[in-house]
Amino acid sequence: MNILYDNKKVEKIITNTSTWHKYLSFNNQKKLKKILDRLQAAVNWKEYQCLGIGKPHELKGNFKDCFGISLNSNLRLIVSLVGNKNEECKEIIIEGVVDYHDKTNNWIIP
Repeated sequence: MNILYDNKKVEKIITNTSTWHKYLSFNNQKKLKKILDRLQAAVNWKEYQCLGIGKPHELKGNFKDCFGISLNSNLRLIVSLVGNKNEECKEIIIEGVVDYHDKTNNWIIP
């Protein structure tokens, strides 16, 4: 699957694993790496969803039209589908990493 980024800052942080320690714990870094590797290896969004890694789930409210992929009980990698926005979508946009359980939507990786 092709991965795009919401903005240059997100792309710079996500693609440079040596800076992840500034934003994420070691366990969350490992989980993010596993998720990104599987997203790249998947043919489409439906295939990734079937893997169940990170329990991908559709979001609502401020994150309507996005999906959350769990790093831990609070942190989510936020992605949106590109194009026809169906399960067979072959391109996603990484929006960032957020803790949306607190009411402030605290972006860890903006």
